[in-house]
Amino acid sequence: MSISASIDFKILNNNVKCIQIVNLFLKYGWTLNDCGCITYLPVGDKDDFDWISEKITCDEIFKIIELKEVEKEIIGIVITWKNTEIGGSCLFFENGLFSFCLNVNRKIIKSSLVRRTDVSWYLTRILPVFELENIQIETIKFEEII
Repeated sequence: MSISASIDFKILNNNVKCIQIVNLFLKYGWTLNDCGCITYLPVGDKDDFDWISEKITCDEIFKIIELKEVEKEIIGIVITWKNTEIGGSCLFFENGLFSFCLNVNRKIIKSSLVRRTDVSWYLTRILPVFELENIQIETIKFEEII
């Protein structure tokens, strides 16, 4: 049985750029390491979600993110927490919305009979990224589909 889980965020200030958020994630313990590669949505991906995973530098991915922002495309990048290989696919939309799909070695609650997502594990690692930088979150929505 497949379980889908995500946390959706709406940033209060729409002027915060995706590249700033990615840099903040990196500053506070998240990485772009997805099994030794960087996984992202390429420029020109018109909602096809054809993810690419390759060995590129942070500078190269930042240039891709900047191009996608200029083209008003959905920006997608996989991030993981430190050396745990736990993380997910982040999708950034131009209206201050971003979605963190918990699909990379999803953290689960061990005591649960059903394999429920440990959403607090993610929130304790995501929310400080914004709080420490005084970026206000307007809404947070967690969804899990079993």
